[in-house]
Amino acid sequence: MLKWLLNKISGRETDPPSPEEEPEPSAPPLRTPDPSGLEWRNDEQEAWLREAVLPRLTEDVVEALAALAGEEHPTIPPADAAVLYAAVAEFEPTRIMEIGSGASTLVLNKARHDFHLPGELIAADPAPSLDLTPIVDAHVEKGAASLQPTDFEIFQPGEFLVLHLFGGGEDAAPGLRYVAEELLPALPEGVLLGVLGWPEPFDASDSWPAEARHALAVLLDFLRERPPKNVYTSPPAAGVLSAAAPGALPKESRLLLLRLSASASQA
Repeated sequence: MLKWLLNKISGRETDPPSPEEEPEPSAPPLRTPDPSGLEWRNDEQEAWLREAVLPRLTEDVVEALAALAGEEHPTIPPADAAVLYAAVAEFEPTRIMEIGSGASTLVLNKARHDFHLPGELIAADPAPSLDLTPIVDAHVEKGAASLQPTDFEIFQPGEFLVLHLFGGGEDAAPGLRYVAEELLPALPEGVLLGVLGWPEPFDASDSWPAEARHALAVLLDFLRERPPKNVYTSPPAAGVLSAAAPGALPKESRLLLLRLSASASQA
């Protein structure tokens, strides 16, 4: 433009040049935001893993948990088994209820016995993959879609609810959506919520069936409306365990564990 003005003044140019796009200013790349829209507070998670989880993982415990989560019952990664075990010790729930069952039930049962906790262990599963009779206090022969609000009225702050998401299985997805829409909002503040099968990386859920993706979206909406008071572990922090126990606790993690805040109607 300056050159054109000089030429115009000297009589050598009559028409202004065609406007050209200004080059975009260079900027550092932005970190891709978490598509969940939630604040996971990774530093807090890692601190909890180091302070509360690792001290409870003796060599014998790690071997026992790896056996429970081994090839015979491949429903929970060893790292998740370790976190569930330590969470029961740390928070001493008076009642644990699982929607679904499997190796995680064995882990939860081991923890409550190792740490001498009197609380109930309840499994809601119409067709459990294991014989739960010797270890659970109650087996509710219902799937997630058959549960009623009265099934959740027993919960008090400090108790523990575990949902089995398991990679968005088509059979479980409608029930999980129902649980998130109808039942979780009635839970009191302070209940511990564990979600097994949480996708890591998050976009792994893109390959899930449509019904399962919908169930996950409903659960995320619920967590956005009730931002957790504390996030105790989620997949991004799992590396702490694998670094501390190389070979014994692989990085793979499909667990989200958090303490619920009050709902808008409770606040």
